[in-house]
Amino acid sequence: GGRDGSHTHYDHTRYYALNLHAVFSKGTLEWRCFESTLHAGKVRANITLALAISAQAINQRSTQMKKTLISENPAFTFRTFLLRLGLIGDEYKNVRKHLLANLDGDLAWRYDKSTYECLKKNQRTEGVR
Repeated sequence: GGRDGSHTHYDHTRYYALNLHAVFSKGTLEWRCFESTLHAGKVRANITLALAISAQAINQRSTQMKKTLISENPAFTFRTFLLRLGLIGDEYKNVRKHLLANLDGDLAWRYDKSTYECLKKNQRTEGVR
């Protein structure tokens, strides 16, 4: 950037995960939080996630600014978030697969399975048979 002001051409607030500058000029949003890829499934998953978040923002009556605590099981936490967004059923199975692929943890259980009393009872009764 030189002394001609070219370094100030773009406002610094454009460089966040969600760029809202185009809302005022073009009526669009720019998501800047996805890694580049040519994999069609990953591209579809990213677009679907952005659309689901946008739809929730449009349709939600109210909101609270509250940080979600990431548990020791990030895969379960993110999976439940996707389900709250409405990404449920076979239609979104591949989307969930791509979005959850790199997260650690058990998708079905929030805590270690051995901590659930109901599972302990089932294991005891199965051992008796």
